[in-house]
Amino acid sequence: MLLISYYAVLGVSNQIFISTNIGPYGLKNNAPYWKFVLGFNHDTKGSYSSDDYYVLNDKESAIKLIKERVYVNPVKHITLFKSKIQTFWNSTTLSWSFHHIFYKNIDVGFFTINLSEILIILEEYNNLMFFGLYMLILVGLVYNLKKQKIDKRLFLIINQIFVTFGVYLLIEVQPRYSYFIQISVIILSALGIDILINIYNKKKKEKER
Repeated sequence: MLLISYYAVLGVSNQIFISTNIGPYGLKNNAPYWKFVLGFNHDTKGSYSSDDYYVLNDKESAIKLIKERVYVNPVKHITLFKSKIQTFWNSTTLSWSFHHIFYKNIDVGFFTINLSEILIILEEYNNLMFFGLYMLILVGLVYNLKKQKIDKRLFLIINQIFVTFGVYLLIEVQPRYSYFIQISVIILSALGIDILINIYNKKKKEKER
């Protein structure tokens, strides 16, 4: 049903783009290797590079460049994947989205507010928040799998997270690309939150006795 829904929506959307002349090629990807070229760019840690733009519409050059970047010392790939995981799963877009705000100082009477320092605090808060969510997911999954009481419907979300994790090890990463999967992360963290609530309620009842 998921595959049928996906291809049905994709087909209809594609025809709408073509018929309304928004895009003559519809949703067709004319540069299928571009994301892999960027994803294996060790210099930019898998992020966008304007230097790679020359292979965007050159299939043979793109494949050649990908091979050059793939056939390297495996240690380099470990370093690359580590950086990409950090960028995708534990970074923010605050500095990118609000750079026009955060790199200014505001004079308020007797003191000056350094907005760049506030940016650092917000980024650290974001990192700690998602680290906490990941820990809640881990605790929730381990506990529920051990007790064999996990709802099978959750495997759809679990699978989505694992597939996303694998795919973005290979293609270009940007912090903003993770927005869609953060929804699944927050939903799945409810497993750990539920355990903490149950522990709290249990201890509360013991004290009342």
